[in-house]
Amino acid sequence: MHIHLKEDGPDCKAGGRFLNDDGKILNTTGKQNVYQFNFSAPCGVESSNDEIVLNITQDELATDLVPRNASINDFVGKIVIYNTNSTTF
Repeated sequence: MHIHLKEDGPDCKAGGRFLNDDGKILNTTGKQNVYQFNFSAPCGVESSNDEIVLNITQDELATDLVPRNASINDFVGKIVIYNTNSTTF
C-alpha cells in the first residue's frame, strides 16, 4: 500500500477504497472484499508526540468464499508513506 498525503489544514490526510475479487466472476455478491482506508498525521515539524493514524475498515466481506480472502491481495505486505514536501519524493 502506498499513501500519498495531502495537506488539509494542520493535518496531512489520505484516504481510499480497495475492492478485491478474483477478477473472473461477474456476480461479485458475497465474493469480494471491500476496504476503506483513512490516514491522518500532523503536518509540519516532527516531534516525539506526533501521532499517525491509519484506520482500515472492511465494508464488505466475501461471505461465499472459504477462506474469506478473494485473492492474495487481501493481505497488506508493506505500507509506504510518501513525504510530498521532500525533494527526493
